Amino acid sequence: MSKHYGICCDGCNANEFSSIRYKCQICPDYDLCSTCYNTKKETQSHLNSHRMIEIGLPAVKKSDSLAQKHTDQMNQLEAAYLSRFSSNISTDSIRKKTLSRSTEMLDREVRTKMISSTETLDKRVTSESWSKMVSSTESLNEKSTRVKMFASTEKLTERSIADNRRDTRPFLVPTTDNRAKTTVFSVEHLEKFSYNELHEFLIQHDESLRSLAEKCKKERVSGLDLMNFEDDDYKNLMITYGEKKKLKLLIEQKKSKLTSPSAANSAQEQAELNHLRQTLQTYNQEIQEKHEVIQRLEEIAIKRDQYAQKRALIIKELQITLEQQSAQHSLVQKLVQQLSSTTSSAKNDFSQLTPVVQDQLLNIPENATKIPIVPLSSSTVEIPIIQSNTPIVIELDQSIPHIPTTKMSLPNSSTGPHSSSVHFLTFYHPDKNALVTKPVIHDPYDMNNYGTHKLIIYSEDSQHIITETLLNVIPEIEICVPKQFAIRDSVNNVVSGGIITLKSVNEESVLFTGTTDQDGLIMLPDNLPDGSYRVEIHSPNNPKLQHLKFVMVIFQNRRQNVLNKFIGRSDLESNQIHIVLEWNAEPRDLDSHLYSSDGRHVYFQNKDDRDMTLDCDVTTGFGPETITFTFQPNLKYVYAVHRYSPEPKLTQSKAKVTFYLDAEKTQISKVGSQDKLTNSETHYIPEITRPNATFWIVCMIDGSTKQIRFFPNTFEEHNSFDTDLIGRTIFLSDC
Repeated sequence: MSKHYGICCDGCNANEFSSIRYKCQICPDYDLCSTCYNTKKETQSHLNSHRMIEIGLPAVKKSDSLAQKHTDQMNQLEAAYLSRFSSNISTDSIRKKTLSRSTEMLDREVRTKMISSTETLDKRVTSESWSKMVSSTESLNEKSTRVKMFASTEKLTERSIADNRRDTRPFLVPTTDNRAKTTVFSVEHLEKFSYNELHEFLIQHDESLRSLAEKCKKERVSGLDLMNFEDDDYKNLMITYGEKKKLKLLIEQKKSKLTSPSAANSAQEQAELNHLRQTLQTYNQEIQEKHEVIQRLEEIAIKRDQYAQKRALIIKELQITLEQQSAQHSLVQKLVQQLSSTTSSAKNDFSQLTPVVQDQLLNIPENATKIPIVPLSSSTVEIPIIQSNTPIVIELDQSIPHIPTTKMSLPNSSTGPHSSSVHFLTFYHPDKNALVTKPVIHDPYDMNNYGTHKLIIYSEDSQHIITETLLNVIPEIEICVPKQFAIRDSVNNVVSGGIITLKSVNEESVLFTGTTDQDGLIMLPDNLPDGSYRVEIHSPNNPKLQHLKFVMVIFQNRRQNVLNKFIGRSDLESNQIHIVLEWNAEPRDLDSHLYSSDGRHVYFQNKDDRDMTLDCDVTTGFGPETITFTFQPNLKYVYAVHRYSPEPKLTQSKAKVTFYLDAEKTQISKVGSQDKLTNSETHYIPEITRPNATFWIVCMIDGSTKQIRFFPNTFEEHNSFDTDLIGRTIFLSDC
C-alpha cells in the first residue's frame, strides 16, 4: 500500500499516513494529513491562514520487492531512533512542565494578592486614588515576565522538537552499501531488530557468528530478546563460550550508547537551564517589587479604613442627635394637636341625625345595656363590648365636673383602629345621670371599623373633657357568618342539594363550598379567619329559585348557631312582585297584609283574591310570610306588617321585607329618587321606641305610574287587622 514514507503529521502525530499530504509554505518542515487539514487544526506555530500545497501519494509497485524491503528498513530505523530519543524528549517535557507549573503558581499567587488588595481598596478609596492604583497595577502587569517565561519555554520546546527532527532524518533512510545493495545495521538499534534483522546484523558484525545467527533465526530470537538473555537462554541455544562473550560485548556496547549523552546536548541543556534560572531570578525580583507595591497599597488602605471608621462614628453621632431632636419635635407637635383637638375634633351631629337615631338616643329602653367608664390603661379583657347598631348607657359619677343640668347632646371625638371611619353620637340624660352613645358605621362590612375605640366626651362648649373611656365595637350578629345555614324556599319548603359558596371579598378566593343535606342544613368550617365574605346560595335542582348573593363578616369568631335563609322565586312574570317577610323568634306571629285600591284585602283569612295570593303563613317565628301579586295599571297597592301575637315590641323584632321581581320585565321607580327597585332589595323595620305599635306600614305601589313609595317610621297602634282601614287611610291621604 502506498504511503508517505518518512513523513509525520504535525497535527495528530500520525506516522507515514496513507492520505493526501499538505505541506505548509510558511512554517519550516510542517505537514498535515487530510483529516487534520479538513478540521483546520492549528498549533502554536501554525495558523489556518498559512498557505498549504497538496502532495499526492507516491506510486510503488507491488512487484518491486527491493522498494518494499527498503520501506521496511526505513520504518525500522525511524522507530529505533524515535525510541532512542523518547527518553530525552520526555525529560525535556517534564522539565518544561515543571518550570511552567512553578511559573504559573508564582504568577497566580501574585495575581491573587493583587486582586484581593485591589478589591479591598476599591471599596474604600476615592475615584482619584483608585485611578492611580489601577494605573500602577497595570504598569506592573505590563512589566510582568510571564510572557517572557512562556516565550522562553516555547523556544525551548520548538528547539528541542527541531533538534529531534533534524536528528531523526538520517535514521529514516537506512545506511546501504551502493555496491552490494545490502542494508547496514547499527548496534544502536539492537533492541528494535526483528529476528530476521538480528540474523543479518550478526552476520554483518562478525562472520564467525553466522552459526549463532542461524540459531537465533531458527528460534525466532529478536533484538529485544537478546538484550534480556540470561544464562539459561545461552545454554538452551547451545551457544559457545566465545559466541556468548561476543554477544555480551555487543549488549554492553548498546547499553553504553544509551547511557552516555552527547556533550553537545549536555552543554545545550546546561545553557538553557542557566537561561531559565536567570529568567526566574528576574521574575522573582519583579514579584518582590509587586509585593512592595502591595504592601504600600495595604498601608494606604489601612489609613483610609481608619479615616472611614472615624467618619462613620461622627455620622452615627449626628444621626442619634437628629433622631432625638426629631422625637422631641414630634412630641411637641402631638401635645399641640391634643390641646387643639378639644375644640377642632369635637363633634355634635345630633341635629343632622335621622329621626330613628334621634329616637334611640332620646328614649332609653328599659333593657338597654349599661357599662362603666373604663380607664385608658385597662386591659383588653376589661373593655366593654358593644354592637355596631345598638345604643348603650354609660353611667356617670355626679361628682364629675362640667356635667350639664339639662337633657342635651354632647360633642365628642374618637380614635379607632386602622383607618376606621366610625364616629359616636352621645346624649346626656340628667334624670338618670347617664350618657347614651351609639356608634355610627357607614359600611358595616368594612373590617377596619371594628376593634377598640377611644371615646372622649366634652362639655357643651367643647372646652372641657367630661370623661374618657374605651369601647370594643363589634359587628351586629345578624351580619356575621353563622355556624350553620338552614336553607328553605319562599314558601318554607326544605332546599336539599343546595350549594353554598364562601369567597373572600379581598382576594376573591373560594374558602368553602358545600351542599345542604335532606333537611336543608349545612355546617360551615369553624376556623374561618376574620374578614368579609361573599356568600352565594343556589339550588341546581330547582331552577325556579333565585341565586342569592350577599355579604357577611367574621370578627373574633363571633357567630350565631343557625341562620335561616329563604330563597325567592325567579320565574316571575311582567309586573309581578314577590314579597317575603322574615323576623326573629319573637314576636311569634307576624302577618303580611296587601291592600288594593279597589277594596280587596289579602291576608291569612283571605289568602287568594284573583291576582293577589298569600303563598305562606307562619305562626311560630322567623317566617317566611310570602305574598305574590301582579299590579294592574289602574290600581294602587299598600303592603303592611301586623303583629298578631300579643308579645310587644314590634320594632325590636328585626323584621325585614325582601322584594323579588324580574328586573328586565318589571321596572319600578322610587318616589323622590332616580333609583329603581332592584331584585332582592331588602328593607328593615326601624328600631325606634314604639312599644304599642301593631302595624308597620311599609310601602305603596302605583300600578299606573309604576312607582313605589316607602313610608319611613310609619306605625299604627290599633288592631283592625281584618278590615281595609289601613288601605283606605293611605289611599285617601295620597289623593
